[in-house]
Amino acid sequence: RMAARSRRAREPTDLTDLGTKQKASSINPTSKDHSGKGKARSLAAPAAAATPSAPAATSASASSTTAAPPSAPLGVHIAILQEFAAKHPGLTTTELCMTFIKPATAAKQCAYIDLIAHSTLPNGKPAVAPATCFVSHAWMCQFADVFNCIEQHNTKHPDTYFWFDLVSSNQHKAISFPFEWWCTTFKESIRSIGSVLLVMTPWDKPIPLARAWCLFEMYSTIDVGARMHVGIPTSQRDAFKTAMGKDFNSIMNVMVALDAENATATNPADKEQIFEVVRTQIKGGFSTLNNTVKAKLREWYLEACVTMASEERDGALLHNLGAALASFGDHDKALE
Repeated sequence: RMAARSRRAREPTDLTDLGTKQKASSINPTSKDHSGKGKARSLAAPAAAATPSAPAATSASASSTTAAPPSAPLGVHIAILQEFAAKHPGLTTTELCMTFIKPATAAKQCAYIDLIAHSTLPNGKPAVAPATCFVSHAWMCQFADVFNCIEQHNTKHPDTYFWFDLVSSNQHKAISFPFEWWCTTFKESIRSIGSVLLVMTPWDKPIPLARAWCLFEMYSTIDVGARMHVGIPTSQRDAFKTAMGKDFNSIMNVMVALDAENATATNPADKEQIFEVVRTQIKGGFSTLNNTVKAKLREWYLEACVTMASEERDGALLHNLGAALASFGDHDKALE
């Protein structure tokens, strides 16, 4: 379940990339629970596009209530999401789904991606193609913020096709998943896409870190060796930099507070399935999950600090960064 918002702010900046890049292809998850009615996000095999001449690759809408192995998941070009941001400002992803996506797809009861499966953009590029980045987000966030992070990513990685549950999943059908799906299909779908964008907003209390779906997506990304990109909305960059320069502990507290066992999900069934996988399939259970995600976030925070400090040459920021690096045992780096 991933959520994305959109905000066009000043020049976008992708703070850092993490992890080992894998071969990118596409996946087919359906949507997480966004509407509050218990819809689960799924990587189920999609139904054929809702047009007579469906392309060989299909979309992420699901025609049955049982998840199937992923098959060539598709993503959308940023231009599609940019149009949403321009035409529907000020909405959360949930509100965008309820006020536009569901009405637009009601007649065919399909995923939005099915409606544009054969569309071509003004620049000649296809609107839909195999996904090369999976967007992990929380639906209660402003779509503008999510979209801003997507813009930042696309600036650094042009012509990315985003698997974004809002458009890639059928918002009219709830999907149930067998236990094995969580252990294999979901992770393999993340592996096949090869890249995940985690939208961290607000930076000082990221909603995704309190959501079971997002935490499981983060763990799966790390576990299969996919590359994790972390995005903070441009509008929050200054506050983030100020915290790094004045109170680095406020940033570290974000990670200290992370406890996957307290995570929530709109659909109770999703939460129980995720928790069951954590308890039975991850050695060390929640402790391992927490430590794995915290280590990756710490790595990202420090890389973001190094990047900003080198760009700004800010004395307070450099001093605080050195102290933080030293506290983490990276003494050589701290002395640079």
